[in-house]
Amino acid sequence: MTPVFETALRRQHERLRAALAAGMPRLGWKICVNERRARERLGLEAPFVGFLDGARRLASGDVAALPGTGAVEPEIALQVREAVAAGGSLAEARAAIGCLAPALEIVDYSRASLSLEGVVESSSFHCGVVLGEPRQGSGAPAIGADCPRLCKGGALAAAPDASLVPADLAEVVRLVADFLPRCGERLEAGDWILSGACTSPVRVEAGDEVSADFGPLGSVSVRFAARGEEPPWR
Repeated sequence: MTPVFETALRRQHERLRAALAAGMPRLGWKICVNERRARERLGLEAPFVGFLDGARRLASGDVAALPGTGAVEPEIALQVREAVAAGGSLAEARAAIGCLAPALEIVDYSRASLSLEGVVESSSFHCGVVLGEPRQGSGAPAIGADCPRLCKGGALAAAPDASLVPADLAEVVRLVADFLPRCGERLEAGDWILSGACTSPVRVEAGDEVSADFGPLGSVSVRFAARGEEPPWR
C-alpha cells in the first residue's frame, strides 16, 4: 500500500484507540470499498478493513439521527464466537462464525473528503449500523439471488449486485483476521463484521424509512428523524 494509505490507516486506528479510551463500546469491523470501480478510482488493489462505532449501534426499527449527507447500505453482518488469528484456514474461519444478521450501515459523506486519505481515515464514511435479529449461521449466507432488496418509503430503491454479495463469509473473516495485525489489532471473540455493501448506497433525508429484505436471513429497518426530532444514538 502507498504511504498515503498507511498514514490514513494509522490515523483511523488512533481515532479508534481514543474512542475506546473515552468509553466507546467495542463493536467490531467492516469491509471497506468492496466495489471494484470505487477501488480503481482510489488506486486500491483490494478492500481494506475499518472499525465500527460501538456508540452508534441501533436495533432494527429504531429511529436514527440524520447524518450530514447520509446514505444507507444493506450488508450481511456476522459475529465471531472466538478469536481468529492471522494466517488461519478457511475451515478455522468458518468454524469461528457464531451468527449472522441483516444489517444497514449508515454512512455520512460529509465526514471526510472523497480522497483515498479521507476514505481510509473515516472507515469509508462510517457513521453507524443497524443490526437485525441474529441467527445461527455459517460461512455461506444463502440469501438468494434477489436479496437483499433495499426499500425507501416502501418503494424499491436498490437491488442486489451479485458481484458485491459475498459467496463465502469465511473469506470475509479471514480477510479481517489477516488485515488487523498490521494495525496492532486482532479479531476477538464477540466482534461483529460488516461484510461489505450488497447494493449501491441509497441517499436518505429527514423522515425517510428504509428497510432491507434479506430473504431467509430476515429483514432490518430504520427511520431517520424528522426535522426537529433528535433521538440519541444508544
